[in-house]
Amino acid sequence: MKTSATNPLDQKGVQVGLLFLVASCILFLATMKTSTGVGEPFSVTFFVNYVLTIIYYFIARSANKEATGTFFGAENFTRNVILLQLFNMSAYSLNRTIDVFFVSTDWLAVFLILSNIILILHAFRQKFSVSKLSHLIVIFSNLGIIFHLYQSLYVIPVYVSLVAFFFFGISLHILVPFIFFVTNILIVRKFLQASPKFWTSTLLTWVFALGIISFVSFRFHKINTIIQDSFHTSLKPYQDNSLPSWVKISQELPKDWFTKRALKSGIVYADNVSIGTSIGGRIGRFNERKKHDPLVVISSVFNGNIELPFNDRVKILQSMFDDRHKTEPKFWRGDNLSTSDIVTNVELFPDYRLAYTEKTFNIVNNKTTKNRWRNQQEALYTFYLPEGSVVTSAALWVNGEERPAYLTTKEKADKAYEAIVGRERRDPLLLHWQEGNRITVRVFPCTPQEDRQFKIGVTTPLRKKGDQLIYENIDFEGPSWKMATESINVVSPGSLSNMSTPYSFSENGTTYSYKGLYHSDWTLAFDVAPLSDKAFSFNGKSYNLEEYKRETETFDAQDIYLDINSAWSNRELNQIWEVVKNKNVFVYTDGQMQKLTTTNKKSLFNYLSRQNFTMFPFYKITNPATTLVISKYNQLTPTLSDIKKSAFMKQLSAFFQEQDAPIRLYNIGSEISPYLKTLKEIRSTQHESGSLEELVNLLGNNSFYKNQEDGRTVVNNYGAFQLKETVHFDSTLTSVAPDHLMRVYNYNDLLKTIGKDYYDKDALANELIDAAKESYVVTPISSLIVLETQADYDRFDIKKSKNSLQNAQIGNSGAVPEPHEWLLIILVFMMTLYFYYRR
Repeated sequence: MKTSATNPLDQKGVQVGLLFLVASCILFLATMKTSTGVGEPFSVTFFVNYVLTIIYYFIARSANKEATGTFFGAENFTRNVILLQLFNMSAYSLNRTIDVFFVSTDWLAVFLILSNIILILHAFRQKFSVSKLSHLIVIFSNLGIIFHLYQSLYVIPVYVSLVAFFFFGISLHILVPFIFFVTNILIVRKFLQASPKFWTSTLLTWVFALGIISFVSFRFHKINTIIQDSFHTSLKPYQDNSLPSWVKISQELPKDWFTKRALKSGIVYADNVSIGTSIGGRIGRFNERKKHDPLVVISSVFNGNIELPFNDRVKILQSMFDDRHKTEPKFWRGDNLSTSDIVTNVELFPDYRLAYTEKTFNIVNNKTTKNRWRNQQEALYTFYLPEGSVVTSAALWVNGEERPAYLTTKEKADKAYEAIVGRERRDPLLLHWQEGNRITVRVFPCTPQEDRQFKIGVTTPLRKKGDQLIYENIDFEGPSWKMATESINVVSPGSLSNMSTPYSFSENGTTYSYKGLYHSDWTLAFDVAPLSDKAFSFNGKSYNLEEYKRETETFDAQDIYLDINSAWSNRELNQIWEVVKNKNVFVYTDGQMQKLTTTNKKSLFNYLSRQNFTMFPFYKITNPATTLVISKYNQLTPTLSDIKKSAFMKQLSAFFQEQDAPIRLYNIGSEISPYLKTLKEIRSTQHESGSLEELVNLLGNNSFYKNQEDGRTVVNNYGAFQLKETVHFDSTLTSVAPDHLMRVYNYNDLLKTIGKDYYDKDALANELIDAAKESYVVTPISSLIVLETQADYDRFDIKKSKNSLQNAQIGNSGAVPEPHEWLLIILVFMMTLYFYYRR
């Protein structure tokens, strides 16, 4: 038996072990993006890492025997820790294809990396003297004891797999947590034996860890209590149950990390029911991979599961945390997809305060297996449009050819997409309008054999802010874009005064360009240009722009309704109260309107301001003509579609159908809830936003802003312009203005027409679809779809629009393209060729 070297690096087999460990880590990290593993019993990554582990086992066994005569022993600690780390890497590689633990959350991944680095550090250091580094090792070793004890208990139901250990020893991976648990106990014991000073670090670590676990468990208990109390309250007599129970719950739940984790427990995050049953479940009913968070599992063990049905949880997550994209239903998974390239082409019309944006996306399926059927995935994108924007074109590349989208009713588009994707599995694209300035796009199939490419075109008003116009990028959620590159090309008919661009935009005359990593949040700013008086003419109608300036008129509000929630402050209430206290002032509470008085003002405010949001019941208004509703919001709310089957919705619909004019509403600040935003878009309310001081001034002068919209005029507050339609019979009129004037006008006019019947909008689809087709705009009743063949369109009775503007295009603005437009057309063509030949 030989004496081991003093320096661990000089010990036999250690350097080889480190080399194996580095190779294993590199392989593991390099294959993270492509390793969802469905359909692969044992991946290449696992096979290589397991072979490295087995080889090093025999190397370490031989070296240990030679050094000490036994496998274990203090002098063999370094080699054994390297072997354990290799075994651990093999176990996590296997976990990619056979889920024992779901994907680690971010905080857990960081802890695992740090604890393993510190374990390796200790293996090469092996000093037990009192120092800051020694205390750090003790802290992480104690945390390792707690965590690996938890892991060992979690996998108890899977220990039965040990009976199959003779199958190449693969089931022995289940013992890795227990081996780590014992190893950390031995390390802590050594330190405690070396010096009693390490007891302080040990005790503080346990107090901290158990304190965190107790705190999170308490918060889960509180969330469950709120849910149960809300349910029991709804059963009391005389309660207003016009809204679904989940709305009341989401009004009361705290909007924080704990609530989101609790609501997703058992759906996205593993819970007590997941213990020993994770195998085989990788993608849940969310468009999100399932995750493992020990704090969620432990909290659910102590408090039980969240007592809410799945659909109610989804609605709450949508209304509180903006998880609508993740909760959109899909036919196929999309977890292997990523967005690799984005081309953004922008045409600015400063003298019309409009812009047209085309975004082209390249989708990559990162799956590495060859089974085409299993690899088919569905891409889902959600686009967030600036106020007043409308989608006016879309296209999908099929077999290298760009196929423009057809505009049809939402019902027909859904029927075609469901039949083809759900049963026939061929090439469609589906684009829908959603409440809250959102658009969803679905593309199928996305396979590893071929990248998919699609395009979306959006007509956008330019925001007027003081003496400048602002163009805002169109943001989106979808397949990961973290490594995506973007090419941006911006053109304008003339020079833009005081143009301000972000990042490293380059200027070439009237063209601005950028190429680099994708950035979601960017804007362009330039000086306001005089509005053009040129019109766009089509089908016997002309459309032109005029400046919009707010005008006030006499309005003596008799009834004031305060829509109070957590966004309000005492100061705001008191300032408003001073000018309205001699009027009828109401707040909505416990199912009824209650008059506000000096006596009850404070108590009612304290009660109402605990609500995250409110859904103001306009149908409770008794004198609409002399009413003013005052609101303020700082977070999301449910949309009308979320509550379409509720009694609240029926009463709201009946109320607005009886009104001859929109209800006046003043919103403090610029933020507006999705609920009120839809009511504003369909002109159920005359929505005005501004400062508190502005409101107080209006109330003090018995005035309000005049509604300047009529049957031939639509107003855009965002761009501070109004669009007017003129009917004529002169077919010889030529168009100089861009066709986007007509598109924006018709979009707003359609929303206004849908208006009172929005709550039964599907019944209006066949009646209004021709108006939508004329200007080719996506609305609540119209959608865009691309199918593979003309026979598919014929089968679902989807016809190409006639006498229509068709899909919008760069440079196709109603007149012959100018030089700058030809330049952008050429750029678009070149980028299309680039994508095609790249594939």
